[in-house]
Amino acid sequence: MAAKAAAETKERYEVLCKQNGIEPHSYIMKKLTAASTDILMNSTDALSLDLSGNGTLETAERVGITSHRIADIDVETLCTLLSRSTALSSLDLRYNNLTDKSSNALAKLLKDSQSLRELNLMGNDITEEGIKIIAKALHTNKILQSLRLTGNKIGNNGGMYIAQALQVNHSLRHIDLGDCDLHIESIVAMSTVLTKNSNLRAVVLNRPMIFSHQEEQAVHIGHMLTVNNTLTELHLEKFSLRDFGVERLVDGLLSSYNYSLKYLNISSNRLSRDSGATLAKLLSRNTSLQILDVSNNRLEKEGVEEIASALVTSNTKLKALSVRYNEVGGAGLVSIATSLKKNQSLTNLFIWGNENTIQACAAIGQLMAKKRLLEANTDVRAYVVNGEVRLAEVSHGLRRFYYWTPTHGPDVHPYQPPVHYPCSVGDGVTEPAC
Repeated sequence: MAAKAAAETKERYEVLCKQNGIEPHSYIMKKLTAASTDILMNSTDALSLDLSGNGTLETAERVGITSHRIADIDVETLCTLLSRSTALSSLDLRYNNLTDKSSNALAKLLKDSQSLRELNLMGNDITEEGIKIIAKALHTNKILQSLRLTGNKIGNNGGMYIAQALQVNHSLRHIDLGDCDLHIESIVAMSTVLTKNSNLRAVVLNRPMIFSHQEEQAVHIGHMLTVNNTLTELHLEKFSLRDFGVERLVDGLLSSYNYSLKYLNISSNRLSRDSGATLAKLLSRNTSLQILDVSNNRLEKEGVEEIASALVTSNTKLKALSVRYNEVGGAGLVSIATSLKKNQSLTNLFIWGNENTIQACAAIGQLMAKKRLLEANTDVRAYVVNGEVRLAEVSHGLRRFYYWTPTHGPDVHPYQPPVHYPCSVGDGVTEPAC
């Protein structure tokens, strides 16, 4: 059982630290102790270690105190033990003080582990030099299914190393390269790999360093979508997309060969109302798309009305739509609310950051009063002031637990999504890693 494995790992960790003449890290000891006494751990054989360095309610005193976070020397010792574990299924090391010095230990873990399926290295300080070693380990790894490198500045060459690894690695299902300072060359390389790789299900390429205005990145991604029929999730947030780029993506998705993509994230780009018409064309063809995130753009009333029209007349597949912060006027929100009266498949709607006029508030409030739109499935809450319905923001969203894991309240891990909610932890949700 996982609890027993955690207890054994704790004992061996203490012994190995003593042999190496280092002090056992208090946070690692605390987490291993908690795992060894967790009743839920006795019901599973899979050991999940959450050693994330970003603070939670329970460990708020550690926020901003980087000296208390896990460092390279701690990971070297821990990986030596975990590489021999047959119970370890998930290791979360996000937001710690890991640098390129820890890459050899992480690579050894990937080479030797027979059970590790998820590795989260988000928000560390691994660069091109370190990722080269880790990527080389991926060439022979046949177990790992999810790898998050978000926020590690691996640069263009680092992206190329990952692309090379994906040419021979057949186990990875989810790769996150968001905010890694990729350049156009590595984006093109990833697009090319995805025309051949039929194993990846979820890919995150958020915020690359794009200096051209010709949208070559969108052209290559669009071409990939005409060929790839296995990818279910694609994140292109802050991807320097404009209306032309969205047209290329939609052309790829409307090709006769693509029938797999379920989640498209094109938030925080430079989309105008014209993209609303392009996306409406996609939705009217009733493709496999179930989740569409176009938040933080500029679709305005006209663009959203085009989408609403498609939802009424043609689409029965879309389950979640986010149009947050799109300069949508009250009439646009009313059109979306009206479309939900006829469209019964869309159950999740996120609208905060637009113009909440009296008419828009009343329309959304009516949907919530009739339980057509559940509060757990939207980012607003209706209340009444002087006989008029108003809306307040609530902290719900498509990527609610992308950067952190809840430790208190109803959302405590293992996270159970609300009824009809299509996403759990944000990315890699259309096909879980394990």
